Amino acid sequence: MKKITLLSLVIMFFFSCTKDSVTTPSINIANLPKAYTRYYASDHKISYRVYKYDSNDNLAGITLRTNDTVGGTVNVDSGSYYFNVNQTANLPTGYTSIYRKSTDTKAQVETHSLFFNSQKQVVKDSGLAVISGDNPNPPTKYYTYTGSTVARDSWMHSAAGWNMFLIDSLFTYSGNVMHYAQYSNGGSGNNWVVSGQWWVGVYAPEANPFYDKGLSYSFGGYLLLEGIEDFLSQNIANDIGFTFLTDSKGRVVSGTAPDGSYMLVTYQ
Repeated sequence: MKKITLLSLVIMFFFSCTKDSVTTPSINIANLPKAYTRYYASDHKISYRVYKYDSNDNLAGITLRTNDTVGGTVNVDSGSYYFNVNQTANLPTGYTSIYRKSTDTKAQVETHSLFFNSQKQVVKDSGLAVISGDNPNPPTKYYTYTGSTVARDSWMHSAAGWNMFLIDSLFTYSGNVMHYAQYSNGGSGNNWVVSGQWWVGVYAPEANPFYDKGLSYSFGGYLLLEGIEDFLSQNIANDIGFTFLTDSKGRVVSGTAPDGSYMLVTYQ
């Protein structure tokens, strides 16, 4: 069980360690995927991702769909992100998100603004408005960084004022995400408990199709914590023993695992 004061001090320490002297890498995503399919055999689940780029090779939109067939019933979660891109900075200034889970009565449609620090790292995702959905309040999220950690605080506004309801942390080692932990309020004062976590034990030597040094540095933590894809790690996670095939450029185009899982990647 964690005290919020301790977590806040840790996050403040993370922020204080961010150095202005760090050279910001440029973003070059001309060779990133335009489509990705992943089948998870153990969960009877298949996910589809389509990535849209503008004429300047900026990430302009993402479409997501997951079909879950556990229990013989097809449950579909689907959504989209539409980014407003600053063509000079090659980074989004905001976005509209549309998402609907199989349990929702209607799609959740929200608008958000994004703010970056002087090093072009996203530091705030500000919820502006809810156009439709079961949740009437869009969350606002704050990001802090060290060389090996991304932390995100999620806040929600209600009649009682602003309330921080989630803390997410990503921990990296040698350029790859090794551990994720989520803390939620235990419901009694400032008591926080671990509500979710995962580890990655094995990474393949093959390069992660979604990795670009500039995009990872500026925006990778956001994309991973949003549940879109791991744009942060340099290599592909391979805990279940995938065998990968590559194209003439050395890029991974497919993979199969002993349990029947598979992945397919199509590039621009």
